[in-house]
Parts: sequence; C-alpha cells; structure tokens
Amino acid sequence: MAIPEQVESWFKQLSGGLLDAFVLLGSDRKVLEFNRPFFALFPRSVARHLKKSSLDEVMTFLNAGEQLDLVGECQSRNAPVRYDEIVGQVKEGDEVHLIASAAPLQVEGEAEGFVFVSLRNVTDEAQVQTKYKTMLAEEARQRELLQQEIRQAQSELVRVKDALNEVEDELRAYQKGLLL
Repeated sequence: MAIPEQVESWFKQLSGGLLDAFVLLGSDRKVLEFNRPFFALFPRSVARHLKKSSLDEVMTFLNAGEQLDLVGECQSRNAPVRYDEIVGQVKEGDEVHLIASAAPLQVEGEAEGFVFVSLRNVTDEAQVQTKYKTMLAEEARQRELLQQEIRQAQSELVRVKDALNEVEDELRAYQKGLLL
C-alpha cells in the first residue's frame, strides 16, 4: 500500500516535532512509516523488519492483563481511542508501560483508511510509581510492627505497675501491723 503524498508530508512534519513513538499503519495493519522512538522500542533483530511486519506481529498490548486490540478497536469505531497505562509486550524484548492512542486517517479520494498510532513510553514513571507504592506498603508494615511493639510494652508496663501496687499495698499492711 502506497502512502499518499498528503499523508507522507504530514507524517514527516510530525516526525520533527513529536518525541513520542508513533507509527502509521495501512488498513491491513502493516507498518508503513514510523519515527525513531518507535524503532528504538524494539531489539535490532525485530526493528530491522518493521516495515515488512504488522504491528500485531511485533507488539501485543495488554490492558489489566487482557489482550487489547488497539488498532482493531480504532478501525471498528472509526474514531480515535486512547488507553492509559497499558502494557506493550515487545517481540523478543521487554514489557513497556505505555499510554497508547490510535486514530483513523481518511484521505480524500482513498478508499483505504490509515491508522496513526502514538505510543508514549511511561515505563520509568510506572517503575517509580511501583517503587513508591512498595515503599508506602513497607512503611505501613513497619508502622504496624512498631505499634504492636508499643502495645506490648504498654501492657507490660501495666502489668509491672499492678505488681508494684500489690507490693506497696502489702508493704503498707506490714507497716500498719508493726505500728499497732
């Protein structure tokens, strides 16, 4: 599928201005064009063959553990779709956390539609958030342990105080017995 001049021009203009990874797909889901950040998401062995592949062959998307068909949903709705914090499983690579958007592009005079997919890699932010949540959970656990220690120490103090009061009472009774 050839890219119309209008779309190619538009794509080149975007390539210079956007830092997010993005790719242009044909109606058959084959990769037609992509920018450098998109290329960088993949291991070299996969990246070399991107233009011969469909997006589904090189990356799968998961939303809450369920398979997500981002491009298919965009095509069936014929409207833009966006998902925050989904997981992209890169073929022969790592999982990346993404904010993913797909938008249909219809060119006048063209029967076939194109799909523009934008992928913002938020893996670092997701890792920071995960570490932060882990840290909060650990602090809550430590706080609970400390509160438990304090409760045990308080009950021990109450027990010692009661024992001391008993000894004092016995001592007073003994003193009264000596004075009488």
